[in-house]
Amino acid sequence: MRQRIGALARLTLSDPRAAARALMNDTAAQARAVELAGLVVIIGVAFSYLLSVLLPGPTVAVLDTMLSRPLLYALIQFMLLMVSVLAIFMIGRLFGGTGSFEQTLLLSVWLQFYMLVVQVAAVGVVLLVPGLSGLLNIAILIYFLWLTVNFIAELHGFRSLWKILAGLLGTAFALAVLASLILSLLGVGLVMDGH
Repeated sequence: MRQRIGALARLTLSDPRAAARALMNDTAAQARAVELAGLVVIIGVAFSYLLSVLLPGPTVAVLDTMLSRPLLYALIQFMLLMVSVLAIFMIGRLFGGTGSFEQTLLLSVWLQFYMLVVQVAAVGVVLLVPGLSGLLNIAILIYFLWLTVNFIAELHGFRSLWKILAGLLGTAFALAVLASLILSLLGVGLVMDGH
């Protein structure tokens, strides 16, 4: 299993569309995609907590609240993952895409896991050279967008990466506005704490 994950990670690094094809053809993994999503969310929550301990600094009140309630944080992360999967699936289908929901879920879960591994490596670099933190975060964001655009292109059979990027950014903006409205209705605000 470890060898297979390593091979898929190397393929994602060298040829993301080929990695997406390999995942889309893996029906056994698609059948377990919801379980894998739960596992990736749990790993992500544990990593967030570890990161807050290793690299303390200015915090966001919402994140502090979530980290103090890991089950709630995991549930919210799982719901956000499912919303993004539904958005990628439904909006892709709306524009003539061919990917299935199961394929979309598996690709999203793999991308989340892969980016966690990238972030773990980045934390190692930041611990050695703290001044690279900002630049490294920008590089990781750009890399994540590039991988996501390529995965969506392969999933739905789209050709134009620029149109996918525009659609992805527009959808992300709309979902962020919606999430902020919901949070404000719930009385939750993003308060920075310098401690």
